[in-house]
Amino acid sequence: MAPIDAAVEFQVKKRKLGQPDMARILIVEDEPNMVAGLRDNFEFEGYKVLTAPDGVAGL
Repeated sequence: MAPIDAAVEFQVKKRKLGQPDMARILIVEDEPNMVAGLRDNFEFEGYKVLTAPDGVAGL
């Protein structure tokens, strides 16, 4: 089994077992490409991702 397949299978099993979701992450970044990359990685790991374009919006 490929490592990525194993990671996805783990996430599916974890959710089926009713374990609580992981913490939320707030990304404060003004570069859209950076936000997209970070969001994809964190969501893949099971985090709920919130974004803000600057510090004021992040508060």
